[in-house]
Amino acid sequence: SVISSSPRAEGRTDFVDPLVNLAMLALEDGNHAEARRLTEQALQRNPGSARAAALQETLAGRTGS
Repeated sequence: SVISSSPRAEGRTDFVDPLVNLAMLALEDGNHAEARRLTEQALQRNPGSARAAALQETLAGRTGS
């Protein structure tokens, strides 16, 4: 298909999602709710994102905070 042969589609695995960067900044600012929201959005956009998954695990550990 045209999509699978597109260099842009193939490069998507290395895509750095700005939502993950924003979520990390929100977490640094202490805004855990915003960090969770942005991380969930990032995972919806790219379910295979290792960075977003790792951040989600970090946030899950802070649920009680």
